[in-house]
Amino acid sequence: MKEGPISLAPVTAPGVVKAALLRPTIAMSRIASTVTNMTVGGLLRLSASLANRPRSQASFCSPDESTVSIDLGSGPCRLSLRAHTSDVTVFADVLVNQSYRPLLQFVSNPKLIVDAGAHIGCASVYFAASCPTAKIIAIEPEESNYALLQRNTAMFPQVECVRGALWPRVEEVSLEDPGLGTWGYRVSAAKARARGVRGVTVPLLLSSQEVSEIDILKIDIEGAEKEVFSAADIGWLARVRTIALETHDRMRLGCRRSALNAVRAYGFREFRVHGNENEFFVRV
Repeated sequence: MKEGPISLAPVTAPGVVKAALLRPTIAMSRIASTVTNMTVGGLLRLSASLANRPRSQASFCSPDESTVSIDLGSGPCRLSLRAHTSDVTVFADVLVNQSYRPLLQFVSNPKLIVDAGAHIGCASVYFAASCPTAKIIAIEPEESNYALLQRNTAMFPQVECVRGALWPRVEEVSLEDPGLGTWGYRVSAAKARARGVRGVTVPLLLSSQEVSEIDILKIDIEGAEKEVFSAADIGWLARVRTIALETHDRMRLGCRRSALNAVRAYGFREFRVHGNENEFFVRV
């Protein structure tokens, strides 16, 4: 299929809050201080409560007893998490431990950030609060995750949500649930009778943007990185400045090797941070 312009619909969830209300210059400090206090006050107890407490007793739950709302700062800044799921773990990793923070030291005033494997939007919210002038494209293939992604990023008008999966070709791919929780959905080449979702490529995403480069490309796509980085055409890497990547060799052998071969061929320097699952790459 020939790649052409893609129209990325802006977030239009009800109750959109104007960015001015969040005071973007201090939005990240509000989130960081509030979440730090939450950690000291018992984030681990909260996580255990959400994971183990019977749903009928989960006082954090909304009326459908499946969503938790946590205030990340004064005013309207909120995230919705599902009780009894890995959402809370992702929240703690991205917003409490700030697992993507090491990459920001290499990027000043980013204009475009792509969050591939956006899940429920924790990384997109982190980037939106840390880099308030950046445009963010958040890509998520699974329907229920995507619904929360839209809800959680609605207060940040610079975030555009795309229902799809990062893939080496523009085509339909199969979406599979291996039973690893809300963060574990995988995509593969299209299969009969499997749930389908649109595969999108980096060049396709860039074709609709006013800038020619991606300043930060965050990739956490549960093994599909093997196809993305081992494709015949990876020339788009010359249009990416930095990458945050979580590889999944425990699920699919060869993921990390495919990624390393690709980024090294395009002059990226790699580094890791102790205790951080991500690998970081900076094009030099």
